[in-house]
Parts: sequence; structure tokens; C-alpha cells
Amino acid sequence: MGLTIRDHVTFRAVSDPLLEPMDVAADLVRHVRAGNKARSTPIKVRPHRSYSGAVTVRVSWQGDRFHTVKIKATADGRLLASHNVAAGRDLSLMLHEWLTASDRFTDICWRTGGQWKSGEAGAGAPM
Repeated sequence: MGLTIRDHVTFRAVSDPLLEPMDVAADLVRHVRAGNKARSTPIKVRPHRSYSGAVTVRVSWQGDRFHTVKIKATADGRLLASHNVAAGRDLSLMLHEWLTASDRFTDICWRTGGQWKSGEAGAGAPM
């Protein structure tokens, strides 16, 4: 049996329960860019809001090959960040490092896409 990579993470904002997805995206972008100072190859990262209002963060480790992290609010007041598992391990680890390094977020819970859809209980780490 292989390693399970969880690609959906829910969390809550500690001090601002009404934090908007775009604010969360901007926080993630700031965090990654601040870490770029210590990297030999900087990670390209940028927030995006589509015409539909969907919020994403585009991330690239190499050239212009970007991976997408979707960020949205859930009906129960949590925030959800999810991505396609194709770039899974690195994206999940990057998100987990950001969430756990920040004092702005709590109740971090990881699930696979299937676990998220079925409402299964999650785990405290992406792998």
C-alpha cells in the first residue's frame, strides 16, 4: 500500500472568523515569498480571483508550470484549501508548513478528496 497524500485541508482563522478567502490567499503568498529569501530557486506564487469569485493561489517550482490551490469558505465557517493530488506531496507540505507556522489558524484537518466528499474524519497532517 502506497503513501496517502491528503489534498484537502480545513482550518479556522483564530482572530477573525470572517476572514475572506482572498485574505487567506494573500497570507499564503506572503509566507511563501518570505521563505524565498532562503531558497536557491525561488517559488513563484500569486493569488488570483476569477470572474466567478473563486479564489486560487498559483504555485510554480519550475518555470511557468503552475499548480493551483483553491481556497474557499465552507458553510460552517471553516476555510478549505484544496489542490489536485498530481502535485500533491509538495503542495500539501507547503500548505501544512504555512498553516502550522502561523498563529492565525487553528483546527487544521487534512483529508483526501474522497474523504472530504464523504464527510469522513480527517487527520492532523497531510501524509
